[in-house]
Amino acid sequence: MDLPLTYSGREVLLAWRVEHSGRLTHWLTIAAKLVLLASHGLWLYALALRQDGVISWRWSYVFLPAWIGDVLCLAILLISWFASCPYIRLCLNEHTTRIGSDDNPSVLTEILPEIFLAMLGFFFVLLILASESLLCQFLASAQKSAMLVSMFVFGVSLLCGCHGLCLKSDSAHVYGLLGLDGLVTLALLLGVREFDWPVSLIAMPSVVAAFCFLVCAGRDYKRSADVLVREEKILRILESVFLLCILSAAASTYFTLLNKDPADRRFSRDGFVVAFSMVVISVVRGVLAYKEIQLGEVSARRLRVMPQPEPTRRSLFFEIGGSRRTVTPRSPSRPSSELQPQASLRRPAPPQPPRPTPSTATSIHSQQASGVAVPHVPAASLNAMNHARTLAVTNQSDSSAASNSTSTRDERERDRRVPSHPLEGGSGRARQLEEAKQPLTGEKGGRGGLGLAFTRQDRGKPPDDNV
Repeated sequence: MDLPLTYSGREVLLAWRVEHSGRLTHWLTIAAKLVLLASHGLWLYALALRQDGVISWRWSYVFLPAWIGDVLCLAILLISWFASCPYIRLCLNEHTTRIGSDDNPSVLTEILPEIFLAMLGFFFVLLILASESLLCQFLASAQKSAMLVSMFVFGVSLLCGCHGLCLKSDSAHVYGLLGLDGLVTLALLLGVREFDWPVSLIAMPSVVAAFCFLVCAGRDYKRSADVLVREEKILRILESVFLLCILSAAASTYFTLLNKDPADRRFSRDGFVVAFSMVVISVVRGVLAYKEIQLGEVSARRLRVMPQPEPTRRSLFFEIGGSRRTVTPRSPSRPSSELQPQASLRRPAPPQPPRPTPSTATSIHSQQASGVAVPHVPAASLNAMNHARTLAVTNQSDSSAASNSTSTRDERERDRRVPSHPLEGGSGRARQLEEAKQPLTGEKGGRGGLGLAFTRQDRGKPPDDNV
């Protein structure tokens, strides 16, 4: 038996729904695209049947699937404008741009741009609807002027191509290829109508676009194969198979148009293949979108498994003993034990002969003075030995002089700290000697007196009568 939710439980459920409403705009725009794709696939099949004479419907009935799809697409886009408003209101109340985990969208960088693009898509679908209505009127009437229809088709194709070129997204190549296909096909139609070009050229842009769609699908599958689950991989492969069917149908239409006899041109079979493939691809894309709702978007999963780049480190150069050394600073990914000085790129200096020590020079001179035969020593080496011996003697004399001056200074400091009299505060030996050379005067004159002596500061001052 299911227990009713308490008030707090309803609040938690409401908060969960509000938090997960941030992605509704994104998923509704995807649903609008899939509805538009499936409805225009059915429209192409009805158009092929009407062209072959299998059905004799009015042109307004033939365009009915496309118009129904356009109206549904407009309704979904209109709802998508307000679908994420609870999440936006919650973020405004919390004074933040994102609520919950990092998988939730940001109001500034994700939701508001998607709402703006949904508004632009609304007017874009209105333009498509207007161009299809004009095309229906052109086919139903006997007028030969197609300038107005061409202008609307040109505007739709141009906007679609600009969307694919200027906005970087996972479906940007779809818009770009569709826009380019429409522009080139329109130009070829005008060429066939005005300059009697071969009719088969009309199907050539569609063949190239279908091939590019197949290549892009394979590239996306290869790039995302590491993060896709088994069901997603099967659906991606199924999508590629039906794209291949569309490519084969476009190629078959091209070869059908090469036939000189218009009575032998049949498009119903190719139209059925294209229509069925577009409907199946829209269903496959819908299932893939549902899997992304459960598992997360493919782009986000790719970012999670992407290896982090190693931080950039700069080398430090310094001179050691006349040779240049290179040391790499410590990085978090490498322990300090692995940081070793790298080999220098400069040419190593030639080895220098060992510098003779003073003892070696002294021994050679003593052996020469005693008449002992010594091996021949170059003059440069002897000069170096004499210079080293001179430096050693000079350093020894400097050290002895420094030690003598240090000991003298220490003795002076020690004598200065020795007191000359128990009553004095330690004036030092120098003061005692200086006072011994001068006569001492007392209060009554002469030596001794009361036995009191004036210091150097008091000497020369009149005696105090009160003493």
